[in-house]
Amino acid sequence: KKCGHYSGKVLVSPEEMVGKLRAAIETRDKYDPDFLIIARTDARGALGGGFEEAVSRAKTYAEAGADMIFADGLASDEELAKLPHEVSIPILANMVEGGLTPLHSASELQTLGYRMVLFPNSILRRLQKAGFELLDGLRRIGSTNEFLDKMVLFPGPHELVGLREYQKMEDKFLPPEMVRVKRAGTIGA
Repeated sequence: KKCGHYSGKVLVSPEEMVGKLRAAIETRDKYDPDFLIIARTDARGALGGGFEEAVSRAKTYAEAGADMIFADGLASDEELAKLPHEVSIPILANMVEGGLTPLHSASELQTLGYRMVLFPNSILRRLQKAGFELLDGLRRIGSTNEFLDKMVLFPGPHELVGLREYQKMEDKFLPPEMVRVKRAGTIGA
């Protein structure tokens, strides 16, 4: 499946999508009534109909029983503002930094009528930039010293995953000689 912000997408027919939604709804009703069914359409960028085709499909999927609509790749502030008023069920917004859709805060989107927002890969994009900056620093000065204030320093990662609690369980359940062997040479143990 291609991202909604890429060109060259191929979509199933609305009829096929309705069949998939009906299958999902029947399964949800049988196993987990709290399961949220979000119908996605990439019709905005994939078909000649543009925004109007995305709205048409969103309405069809709402009528078929979807709980929420995810119309990806909206290309303007006007489209973002209009969509929640065109469809009778909650709408999800997708904020992709550098993508087709203009970026807005969660509160701005809520004001427009959106009920959920995704910021997909935002952490990954930030980590990539930080990684490039760190690698450039290593290339320039051969050290990470200038980045220490931007790092989670040792033993921070251990605290994050609760290492001390695991060590208490080892102390309680493992033979003492195994605990000594496991901890030999461990920093911060």
